Amino acid sequence: MSAPPRTSDASILVLLAFYASQIGCEIPEHLSWTSLSAWKWWSSGGNRRFSKMLLDGVNSPHAYRLWGAKKWEGAREAIERANGGV
Repeated sequence: MSAPPRTSDASILVLLAFYASQIGCEIPEHLSWTSLSAWKWWSSGGNRRFSKMLLDGVNSPHAYRLWGAKKWEGAREAIERANGGV
């Protein structure tokens, strides 16, 4: 495992993407506008509002448990609760 980039050299999004890739949580694959799987997830029922919440709402650590090997079924509800049920 290589060292993460220094925050002075990279934006916070690059740093978070690095952490996501290291723990295998698949956030970039589901939220990047260049990813086909992100577009499929976004266009599926009810995910547009939730996607906007992930991108524009409160930054919640529960997002790292939405997808991947250590997926947690209660992560979506926890994120919605942290954002005030928007």
